[in-house]
Amino acid sequence: MEVVFIMFNKSNIVVLFILMTAIMFITGGVSYAMINNKTEGVKINSITTSGLAFKYTEGKNKIDIKDAMPMTDLQGKNQSNYFEFEVSGITPSDKEIPYYITTRKLNGSNIVDSAIRLYLTKVDTNGNEEEIRLANFNALDQYTNDKIDLSNKIEKALYNSKVPSKTNYIQKYRLRAWISYDLDYTNPQNNGVNFSISVNVYANGNIKKSIIPTSFATDSWETIIGAIKNNDTSVYAPTNQGVNNQVLRPITLTFTDSLTGETREETHYLRVANTTKCINGELSETACGFVVEFADIIDKKNMNTTQTNIGGYPSTDVMFNYVTNTVYNSLPDEVKNIIIDTTVVSSYGPEDNSNFITSKQKLYLLSRQEVFGDNSEMDTSTIATRQLDYYSLNPNSSDRVKKQAWWWWLRSADHSNNQYFSCVSIDGDLNNHYANLAYGVSPAFRIG
Repeated sequence: MEVVFIMFNKSNIVVLFILMTAIMFITGGVSYAMINNKTEGVKINSITTSGLAFKYTEGKNKIDIKDAMPMTDLQGKNQSNYFEFEVSGITPSDKEIPYYITTRKLNGSNIVDSAIRLYLTKVDTNGNEEEIRLANFNALDQYTNDKIDLSNKIEKALYNSKVPSKTNYIQKYRLRAWISYDLDYTNPQNNGVNFSISVNVYANGNIKKSIIPTSFATDSWETIIGAIKNNDTSVYAPTNQGVNNQVLRPITLTFTDSLTGETREETHYLRVANTTKCINGELSETACGFVVEFADIIDKKNMNTTQTNIGGYPSTDVMFNYVTNTVYNSLPDEVKNIIIDTTVVSSYGPEDNSNFITSKQKLYLLSRQEVFGDNSEMDTSTIATRQLDYYSLNPNSSDRVKKQAWWWWLRSADHSNNQYFSCVSIDGDLNNHYANLAYGVSPAFRIG
């Protein structure tokens, strides 16, 4: 247990940090959870400023949940393991002391916020408990404080109350935490994860309403990015329900004619192709993290003006420039601002000797491995990347057909023929064709 006091001169704010760690291991459909208050015995700490006093009593209670499956709310509420603490105040003046009980997500936590249930109760002098908060971590409102910089913290408000004026105040609380019964273990994102929080008590502060992720189609980009940073993207993850049951988000592209300067707008559609992290040392970042792909075809273009794959995708005299510049420049600024740089590994044909690595790419074509996951020797970049979540969950050929139902290019040079690049056929099957054919352009990008 760690208790840290921070006092701000010439103000009435006293901050008490009480650290409680929670570590969760999830493997093979079984959850092992441990939430520990490691201190035994009792410590009483107090600090006084401007006539106001706060006292925190650190008890010997220990929460130690082992070999536990996710719990229902009824089971979670009735746990005998809990974290108990007191907030004490002395107010000799007519002034009340408002205070907030908060919980902060700590570094290293990577389970989805919606999987954690928190239950806070108020305890009377007879040991009877009164429920004051039951919520998922992601549903709690964000806490802010004018005196403390919490801009880079995920700090949520559990409860707020006041120390009455002219009184000696003692209030005991108990906090229980458990893994939600609704956690989906079929989602790879929920394997090998952990969650750590601290419980904090502040005098004075503010609450900023929390925005909960709802739908990739309608949420603001700000909400989506917030969910990515909070590792709470399960609602956006692709499903295994086929191409026609994925959530699509419309996007307006604005193209400018290089000769006349005239602009035209086109509506296209995006879908989430991936939300999980790469864990096997993949050099290409193209299937790592939150990947968005076009669900339709933007245009039909050649890879090259001639029948060659020499130099791979980065050396194509038509496609690389079109994707990297023309398509990227057509995106709305709010999308450009959230795209993150990506290292792209592209395969090579029989006339070249090694894969092509391009860094700091914004948009890119997908590779054969990322779509088909067939580990073919004809795609020399296979071990540098992996299959995207969407295509892994939806292996049918029909699920690889874009909205316009036309052939579309992949960035993989065919290693058996120096004239071919890989592509997806009109029926969603794998094919290889001459580089100077005009097939569909349907790129992807990462956000975060």
